[in-house]
Amino acid sequence: LDAALLVLDRIGQGGMYDLLGGGFARYSVDEEWRVPHFEKMLYDNAQLLVAYTDGWRVNASPQYAEIVRRTVRWALEEMRLDGGAFAASQDADSDGQEGTFFAWSLDELAAVLDPTDAERFAAVAGVSAAGTFENGRSVLRLERPMHQLDRRERSLVARCIPRLFRVRKQRVAPGRDDKVVTAWNGLMIRALARAGAMFDEPAWIEAAADCARFLLESVTVDGRLMRTYKDGRAHIPAYADDHAALMLGLVDLYEASFDRTWLDHALVVA
Repeated sequence: LDAALLVLDRIGQGGMYDLLGGGFARYSVDEEWRVPHFEKMLYDNAQLLVAYTDGWRVNASPQYAEIVRRTVRWALEEMRLDGGAFAASQDADSDGQEGTFFAWSLDELAAVLDPTDAERFAAVAGVSAAGTFENGRSVLRLERPMHQLDRRERSLVARCIPRLFRVRKQRVAPGRDDKVVTAWNGLMIRALARAGAMFDEPAWIEAAADCARFLLESVTVDGRLMRTYKDGRAHIPAYADDHAALMLGLVDLYEASFDRTWLDHALVVA
């Protein structure tokens, strides 16, 4: 258990975790987990949401709770499609370049934050003159886990992140793969149901239910579950992981809502 929590601490420092907007990049490109490949995959984020929810249940870490809330916000605001299902991934590129949406220079911090805050936040978040990424820009990453920061540093981070997030939203956003993949959406149903029950957020449970309805109604053809849905068409008969992930999501949705309908659907999928 201690080893698992150490991994969650390290991933949550940043680099692969988006400190401003929530959500996790798919992997790191360096051994220090400082620079990610910036693409965010639905399946990674769904499974990490479950991990951080369970981690919070064990130790009530405020950092874990914040990671869950920010990542759910990212999923609901940036990945949810019409009808309630979720897109497959968010691209790494914007304006034709990888990572430009996410990285910051010292000058960019200074343009947004008070001078003292900019200097102190740069030290806490690993932003340097040389840059940790490309063209003198750095990926925001806590140099120490949140629980190791002192009270003033935690207050600094809490004060600066919303300001930087508002400014970043004005940048050209990364593209999105709007394909619905059944297995990955099943994992997100599971994540939202578990997190919604654990954090007493009925809206998250309802979002899980909306996604489940979409899969059962629009990604099912003549009674047979399909693998993908895009541009109004469901196709490719579902694989084992599609059935398994959806079934797990439906069981968790039943446990979060006690609506017997979801358990009945799970039995049909099984």
